Amino acid sequence: MAKAGYKKQPTVWPTASFILIKFFQAVCCLLVLGVMGFFAFQLRNDHYPIPWQFISLAALSALSLLCVFVLGVFFCCRALNPMAAMVIEILLSILWAFGAGILGKGMGGNIIRACGVWRTPQGIAVCHLFKTVFAFCILGW
Repeated sequence: MAKAGYKKQPTVWPTASFILIKFFQAVCCLLVLGVMGFFAFQLRNDHYPIPWQFISLAALSALSLLCVFVLGVFFCCRALNPMAAMVIEILLSILWAFGAGILGKGMGGNIIRACGVWRTPQGIAVCHLFKTVFAFCILGW
C-alpha cells in the first residue's frame, strides 16, 4: 500500500544553475543594500535627509533578498511552481528596472564620466560607490 501524503515534484530547473544564479543575485542585492545603508548612515550622521531613491533601492534589495530566500526554500523542498516563480521574477525585474532608472537619472552623466571631476578624495570615493551600485543593480536584475 502506498503512503498517503505530500509527494515532492521533480524540479524543472538544473540544481547547480539555479543555486548559482540565486547566490549571485543574493550577493548583488547584499552589495546594493550595504552601500545604500552606508550612504544612509553617513547622511544621517551629517544631519541630511535620506533621499527617497536610497530608501526605495534599499527596500528593493531587501525584497529581492527575501524572494531569493523564499524561492530557494521552495526549490529545496521541490515545491516551487514555475509559473509563480516566473511572475515573481518578472515583477522584481520591473522594480529593478525602475530602481536602475532612478539611480541612473540621479547620477546624471556620472555613469560614463571619469570620477576625477569630483575633485576631492571623498567625492571620488562616492562616485565610485555610485558606479558600483549601478553596476550591481544591472547585474542583480
